[in-house]
Amino acid sequence: CRSIQFKEEGDGLYLLGDILDELGGSEYYRLVYGASGANVPKADFLRDRRLIRTVVEMHSLGWVRACHDVSQGGLLTALAEMALGGRGAGDVGFTLDLDALAGFNLPPEKLLFSETGCFVVELSSEASEREILGVCARNRVTLTRLGELKGRPKLEVVRGRTGVAAWDLAELREAYLSGCRPIFGVGENGGDRA
Repeated sequence: CRSIQFKEEGDGLYLLGDILDELGGSEYYRLVYGASGANVPKADFLRDRRLIRTVVEMHSLGWVRACHDVSQGGLLTALAEMALGGRGAGDVGFTLDLDALAGFNLPPEKLLFSETGCFVVELSSEASEREILGVCARNRVTLTRLGELKGRPKLEVVRGRTGVAAWDLAELREAYLSGCRPIFGVGENGGDRA
């Protein structure tokens, strides 16, 4: 694993750890409600050590193709950053079915934007479900299969067969790479717009 960028269509995508009702201080609360909220993510060094140990073990077994922490912006932000890659060159998409996260018993906005520390990992098809479950069980880490990577350049959120949201990677790439340039009137060449 040399980057956060999704690598190959058909690879499995997994969440390591739990999504908790911890949006206090989150980007989501700040942007949507203009407030900081109450449930700030709590530091849990034992949980974090188990998570990191699991990622390192999976990496040493050669399974990890891409990995990203879930933190500021939550799961949806981590997935978008993985789809784009660090330089915005990604072209492998993903469809997140919220039903895969039903065991966390949280509403969609909390599933997508909670900033509880966990990891998203793309694992090669060489790793069997049984082996993956074994590593997680040994380290006492919750494993949630999110699905498989898709060949089309799109990030989608669905609930069952119902679409919730979708973005073409091209439009995400434009926002990611241009950042605040349009706001400050800076052109592509770095100079002021005429």
